[in-house]
Amino acid sequence: MIKRILFILCVSFLSINCVFADMKYTETTLTNANFKDIDAPAEIIQGMMANNNKKEIFYIKNQRLRIDNANLKSSKLIMCDKKQTISLEHDIKKYVISPFKPEMKTNCDEKSNIKDDNKEYLGQIKTVVTDTKKDETIGNLKAHKYSISFTISDNPSCMSDMNRTEEVWISDIKDEKPVCLTGKCEKKEESYSRNCQKKFKVINQGKISSDGLVVKRAVTAKDTIFGKNVTTTTTITDISKEPLPESLFEIPGDYTRL
Repeated sequence: MIKRILFILCVSFLSINCVFADMKYTETTLTNANFKDIDAPAEIIQGMMANNNKKEIFYIKNQRLRIDNANLKSSKLIMCDKKQTISLEHDIKKYVISPFKPEMKTNCDEKSNIKDDNKEYLGQIKTVVTDTKKDETIGNLKAHKYSISFTISDNPSCMSDMNRTEEVWISDIKDEKPVCLTGKCEKKEESYSRNCQKKFKVINQGKISSDGLVVKRAVTAKDTIFGKNVTTTTTITDISKEPLPESLFEIPGDYTRL
């Protein structure tokens, strides 16, 4: 019944494809930052390294996503159908259930820096998408490459992550991520960033026409900790669309709640 209702809702969007399919893949994230440059306790550095250099396995089934992190011996179950996230700690056999919450909103400084068409703005956001016209092989998949730049003038604190460049490689494989993570087919709560962006003059040049799975993404931005540009590269490999068991999205019977 739930699938039928969602299907009817999705049809009303016409151009949005909401057919459910199982998917599994491995995502590897690496950064070129030198953690030896940080003056911090060893446990903090170790935690940063685990977060910036990691390998995770993603399992997608219907409106559910499971992410296994071998380094942290943990799993996260994002249950869009139940509007909750379940965190599994495998070494201690414990779990935590967290309901979805609206993202926090905040306002930027109301000082106006740009006036245009009788409107006042805090600054200007510019996104430029460039089609490189190149196809490359990522793993064993053919992918089309795009370059993207994000720049913002008079950068307030709530937009501090906007100045960056990206290179993305998009395959022909459909991205099966649940709709509550992509914003497709249902309305999402506005995040504080989007609320802040409404006060900026937005300029978009170019676009990515494909909605395929991004199999590689390289993001370069200035890191506030390192004080210099750091590139973080995420690559997807071992993609499978074989049926997944429901048990992957269930709490093991011998786990207890924290």
